[in-house]
Amino acid sequence: MIKEIRNHYATLIYICLAIAVFSELMSISALGVSYDTVAHLLNRIHKFSRWILILIVADQLLSIGVNKLKISLFFILLLFVAFSAKTWIIFDLLFIPLLLAQNCEIKKMYSVIVLTLIIGTIFIITLDYFEIFQRYEFSRNGTIRQSFGFYHPNSFGLTLMLIGMVFTLLKENLKIHHFAFLIMLCFTIKYFTDSRSAFYPLTILTISLFISNYCKKFISSLFDIRLTIFSIILILSVILIMFYLIITGNGMDYVDTLINGRLKFGKQALEEYGLSLLGQKITISIEWEASKGAKYFVIDSLYYYFPIIVGVIPSLFLLATYIYALKQTIKEKNITLYIILMLFVLYGIPESVAFTYGLCMFIFISPFMNLYKTNKY
Repeated sequence: MIKEIRNHYATLIYICLAIAVFSELMSISALGVSYDTVAHLLNRIHKFSRWILILIVADQLLSIGVNKLKISLFFILLLFVAFSAKTWIIFDLLFIPLLLAQNCEIKKMYSVIVLTLIIGTIFIITLDYFEIFQRYEFSRNGTIRQSFGFYHPNSFGLTLMLIGMVFTLLKENLKIHHFAFLIMLCFTIKYFTDSRSAFYPLTILTISLFISNYCKKFISSLFDIRLTIFSIILILSVILIMFYLIITGNGMDYVDTLINGRLKFGKQALEEYGLSLLGQKITISIEWEASKGAKYFVIDSLYYYFPIIVGVIPSLFLLATYIYALKQTIKEKNITLYIILMLFVLYGIPESVAFTYGLCMFIFISPFMNLYKTNKY
């Protein structure tokens, strides 16, 4: 019985991955925000799938043998679940990539993610079309921004951006019709959602991959230790500059006009709550709550949200895994994934949703595939 179940671990992992992506996608939809019972049900299903993943890893450690690195990562992630204020964030981002991706096929994992994103998006848009939940209008400079059933236009834009990114990882050689699909996604994001945090990264990715198609050999030659050092310095510089701006105030007003007040709320959060080691409970009020009378307060930027709300220790752990992922990506000369990883560094300046909801977990899969050199199921 147990042996038979073990033979289907990979299938269970794919199912749990699909549940995670779908439930998190629903969490950033109007359905998840408008109906507490639906949100609660999705959360229960997602939590159940998490425990299935935990049991799979525990069984592997007991049956195959204790790998010191694997058991260390296992207990670190469980400690974050037990003691972090934001219980599941780091788990959702890193548990499958660090502990289970090694037993699966990467193309199948990407396929599960992109298909779930597409099906989930169609489902949300369909519910919006039939007006299953209340619609809210969003505008910028007099222009109406469409959310099509997501709780914010940026959420819809993010989903389309993620579909485009995972799609490029599935294709080893992009053809003209692939680029046409990416351009269509960029156009949809710009025309309907006006989400700059999604439009610019996907546009840069599309242009970069088009260029790399014609000079792949030259670009691959740049993937060495110097690029690794440059990338690490860039990441640390972005983090330091983000905190320098809100602590000193130098240039803060100018930069804040470019990213729609992200620095102002980050500064307010830092002054009122400060940093925390393992996270803290802070009431976030987005447009939905504000429309009902609550005071609007958000911490959009990844570089403020994580150390203030999720905690400094989980943030440092995420930073370490991110740097390792970059190092491995450069070592493997994976041009597409490297561009995506660097784009998420820039995405984190105005936004954090892709990380806080675990939707960008796919960027960690490939770099950790050979972490333990185990056999695939």
